[in-house]
Amino acid sequence: MNIKGYKYWNLIGLMRCYTLVFLFFMHYPLFSQHEYDRLPVEVLTMEEGLLNNHINSIYQDRKGFIWIGTNEGLNKYDGLNFNEYSHNPNDTTSISSNVITNILEDNFGQLWIGTTRGLNRLSFDLKGFVKYKNIGDNNSIFSTGIISKIYEDQDSILWIGTGDGSLHRYNREDDDFVSFSVENKAELRAIKQGPHNTLILGYGAWVLGQGKGGISFFDKNSLTYHKDAVESLSGDF
Repeated sequence: MNIKGYKYWNLIGLMRCYTLVFLFFMHYPLFSQHEYDRLPVEVLTMEEGLLNNHINSIYQDRKGFIWIGTNEGLNKYDGLNFNEYSHNPNDTTSISSNVITNILEDNFGQLWIGTTRGLNRLSFDLKGFVKYKNIGDNNSIFSTGIISKIYEDQDSILWIGTGDGSLHRYNREDDDFVSFSVENKAELRAIKQGPHNTLILGYGAWVLGQGKGGISFFDKNSLTYHKDAVESLSGDF
């Protein structure tokens, strides 16, 4: 079977699966309308302590705390009260930007925060942030300060996607990053573990014409992109 035929039958199979799932939930709803009405709903806004009502990212850490990334800083919520983490140009340990894009706790218990002006790691004592060569620094490793994705793979390796489509691999021993750039790509927004020790990378852009979107594959063994896959699955926005 050729590739087009394979993709066609895969698509038919997926459509059948989705149809069966849809019909199942239509006949066997998880909750009745009466049960939905009784579910508790609590609305949290700036009046309750949020730094901003524009929410970009929400993450629950292993201790149960909720971290909320907004356009005006980072909030930590314990179920009752909010703690605030904001950029202060006079404090070198403050977060690098108030526009929070991504939040992730790795398997080592370290909290990583992406912003529009670089990557941050919250220190274990929660007293400040370690900033990783943000945009504008003389020794900047990231060609752009926009951190569009933070991902940890099945081997506990941390990968960072940036606004220019580049991929970055964290080296824990040196506490530094190795960069793998790719030309004319949109933001690297999605990173997933793929087969045969590869990463599946997804690109997109808010503004039409800002690089190519689509899917590409990165080989973690050779640390190279699969060139044919990049070209065949990419498309202009």
